[in-house]
This record gives sequence, structure tokens and C-alpha cells, in this order.
Amino acid sequence: MPQFGKLDVASLRERVPVVRELATEAWESDTRVLNFSYELDDSHHLDLLPPALHPSIPLWGNLMFREHATSPVGPFVLAELRAIGRAGIHPGGYTFGAFATTDAAVAFLRDHYGWPVRRGDVRIDRRHDAIVGSVRVDGRTVAEAALERAEPIAPSDVLYHVSFHLARVGEDVRLVQVEPRYTPASAERGTPRVRAFEPDAFGEPRVKLVNPLPATAMSGQVELRRVRWLIDPLRPAVIGSTRVGGRE
Repeated sequence: MPQFGKLDVASLRERVPVVRELATEAWESDTRVLNFSYELDDSHHLDLLPPALHPSIPLWGNLMFREHATSPVGPFVLAELRAIGRAGIHPGGYTFGAFATTDAAVAFLRDHYGWPVRRGDVRIDRRHDAIVGSVRVDGRTVAEAALERAEPIAPSDVLYHVSFHLARVGEDVRLVQVEPRYTPASAERGTPRVRAFEPDAFGEPRVKLVNPLPATAMSGQVELRRVRWLIDPLRPAVIGSTRVGGRE
């Protein structure tokens, strides 16, 4: 039998973002991405995901950094922590929490995509020996990770999944499916080294990084599509998904 998440969605109702208006237009940006994927401690694997989603086995997730050169609210850098699961047969990341570098970006992402994001100092720095992503909040480093021993790979080797954001849409709590479309011009792979990580800063203290997977980086175009799907977090996604707007 398939497994489903057991996250207590009702207890989060007053904490999740409130969507003011779902995004109806796509936008595109020159973007740098730095991604760290890890198998996660599975002691709480079902409690980390809402009942609409199936957990991956073994459970894994990612800490992703994205630097957008442009957006409808100007340039910003984003960092987010996710656990990878499935909505039906479609893989995607359930986002625990995120940080962005401008107040305008925080408001834009929360209001139109239900992104659980707050303000932080997020950076992607290319150094002589590593590509480093970091998040600082109130002067404290809550995440810092480095891609070391970088080597080029084919851009087509990079694959990043869509996201699911728990948010209030009208009177209902829903998973907002957010779909970045990545078009890498160049890509790299290397050894991950996490130097600092405070999962409670991202809203989920039970996340524990266990076994590292190769870290990746890319430069290219990222298109953030309009919101096309909402999912009832308490029902399996195959019967609880609702299309937003017409077909593209």
C-alpha cells in the first residue's frame, strides 16, 4: 500500500501564508542556482508531509539557493528547504520555509505563490575553491553550504522539481503547486559540505541531514509559471487537485 504524509495541517492554519491573488502571469529571469540534496533522517518521515503527498523512500530533501537577476519586483536571492515527495506520480518538494533578500520579494512570493518566506540575508558566492550559499538572519548564520571540487557537467543532467506550498487560499488551506522551469546554459557538480544548518529557522526542527548526494549548480534561464494547480492537503493528490484557469 502507498504511504501518505501525516502532517497535522489544522495546527498550521494560522501560521501559513495567506495568498492575496494567485499568480496569473509567468515571468523569466537570468538565474544562478546552487542546490544541496541530502537523504533525511526518516524518524518522522510521515509527519513531515501533508496527507496529500507520498514520501520518497528513502526520504530526501534539498536546500536550494536561487539568485534572480530580474523579477516583477526586482532582483533578489532566495533560499528554501524542502522534502521531496510525490503528488500522485509527480515528484515535487514540500517547502518548509524560505528566506529572500528584499521585502518586496517576500511580499510578492507570499501573496501570489503562498511561499513560506521571510526576510534574510541570502548569498551565493563563487570563491576560488568552492561555490558557497549562505543565509544570515539577525546577524546569525542559519545555513551555509559549499559545493567543492566543482566539475562541469552537461546542462541536461540537472533536474530540479516543482514545489508545494501550504497556504490559505480564500477560506481554505491548500497546497499551491509552484512550477519553475529551468533552462540551464551551464552546469556543475561537486562535493557538498554543509558548514551550518539550523532547520528550526526554516520552520521544521525535525529535519536532519544524513547522507549527502552530489551538489549541483547551474546558470541560465528560469521561468516561474503562473499557478496552475491547487491541491487539498488532506486528500490524495490524484483526487484532491483542482486546475486553476484554463489549459495552456
